Amino acid sequence: MDDAGETVSALDPFLAVPGSLTVSLLPFLPESQRCALAAEAHGKEVIQRPCRLKAGKIPGLVL
Repeated sequence: MDDAGETVSALDPFLAVPGSLTVSLLPFLPESQRCALAAEAHGKEVIQRPCRLKAGKIPGLVL
């Protein structure tokens, strides 16, 4: 599943599919973090996980 993160409800039908599924998330969408947690709770692999910097800025990093 590619480019998830807009809403958990849009992702739900894919999470209900039995078997393995990899979910690719777009960061900074309204429900990206909730989608990641929902996918993991259903045993799905999550890539391109939304994240935040823990402290400070990284030189040269462009977001």
